[in-house]
Amino acid sequence: MANCDYTLATNIAEDCSNPMVNGLKSIGYIGNFDDLDKSGSTRTGNKITTLALKDDAKLVKVYQAGKTPFNGTNSALVVGDYKNKFTKTVNFVIFENGAAATENIVDKLANGKFFFVLENNYQGVSGDGAFEVVGYENGASAAEITNAKYDDNVGGAWVCSMTEESAPTSGVFMLATGGVEATRTALEALC
Repeated sequence: MANCDYTLATNIAEDCSNPMVNGLKSIGYIGNFDDLDKSGSTRTGNKITTLALKDDAKLVKVYQAGKTPFNGTNSALVVGDYKNKFTKTVNFVIFENGAAATENIVDKLANGKFFFVLENNYQGVSGDGAFEVVGYENGASAAEITNAKYDDNVGGAWVCSMTEESAPTSGVFMLATGGVEATRTALEALC
């Protein structure tokens, strides 16, 4: 019987020539968790180089207006008796309301299981921190969906919070061979 090795594999330091910045870009992607083709995807450790979807499946773009897109999105450690895991949360706003929006977006989000690809403002030294994938391991489900008619911040839009619970890793990132631009191209091709 083997014991897991949890020793550090790299130095903990700040890259002074490439300081970390917070925040996310305004365009993200969402897909149905069941549409992920993990056997066709290429993942090594916490890095995905090829993201594959099942036949006829597509990603959908999520556009977030304003200065703080996906505000409140985070990952948090959950301490367990035998093993620690992570809860990853993606917050976003649906700037639409009506029969089509509620039927085709809000109602689906309320009961489905999804994954997100979000682009960080901080790309990392080699670009491997650019695209974070939330929901790849266990899927993300609705934690809260509200429509506050008099919320001046969102103008009566739907505010959504989706969580992936009990994720074994703190972060999964996507970087296609060819770098950040190649990753954007690959994501657009899946839309």
